Amino acid sequence: MTHNEKINDAGEMHTIHMDGITTYIIYTNEGFFRGGKKYFADKVFRVLSWEVQFIYEKNGFDIYETLSSADGDKNIPTGVAHIFKSLTNSVILEYFPEGTQSEDFERYRQWKK
Repeated sequence: MTHNEKINDAGEMHTIHMDGITTYIIYTNEGFFRGGKKYFADKVFRVLSWEVQFIYEKNGFDIYETLSSADGDKNIPTGVAHIFKSLTNSVILEYFPEGTQSEDFERYRQWKK
């Protein structure tokens, strides 16, 4: 098992690699964005506390969903660009196969600045 952490103004992000799975535990301060990428494997996420806006691209349009811990697991299909905006201080859990490739989705990445 390996563990990395990144701490910045947005909050904390912990990355754990274990048994072929990559897990992100993401603590995000209110108003900050996380993500802005496409992953080339299905990802599963769950909002563990509070509320986030899940934004993803579909047929050239941005789709906005407000999610909380009551919404359970959500799937992000392979190749779907997405980003999260924390509407309150929040915690998100994400997991996907270890070694999954990703690429930045520049339009969403710009939102993080």
